[in-house]
Amino acid sequence: MKQVNIDLVLIRFFQFILFAVFIFIVLVYFGTLLFIPLDLLYQLQRVLVFFGVPGILAVLVAGGLVGYIGLTLWKKPQIWQYVLDTGKTLFNFAVEQVKGMEQMAIDAKNQASQD
Repeated sequence: MKQVNIDLVLIRFFQFILFAVFIFIVLVYFGTLLFIPLDLLYQLQRVLVFFGVPGILAVLVAGGLVGYIGLTLWKKPQIWQYVLDTGKTLFNFAVEQVKGMEQMAIDAKNQASQD
């Protein structure tokens, strides 16, 4: 019967946990970027309804305001480049960490084969 290398099992387990955490962080980062305009639309609509504007008209006005804000940000490529570079840096950091644990797993496997 083959002996189980507990070091390799633990390294692979922590590698999976690290991978899952980084996937979650990256998804939250980019998901937040997608939900900000939707939340802004919802909150502006609620403010307009609070001040007595009818609901349908409030959605149309809030949609126009969010569209204008989006167009203004679209015309400033430095902002988008900064946001995307931050996300890419986060992703590259995650890949480096998972690859670093891969080297630890190879070392543990080599050590087990020597014993």
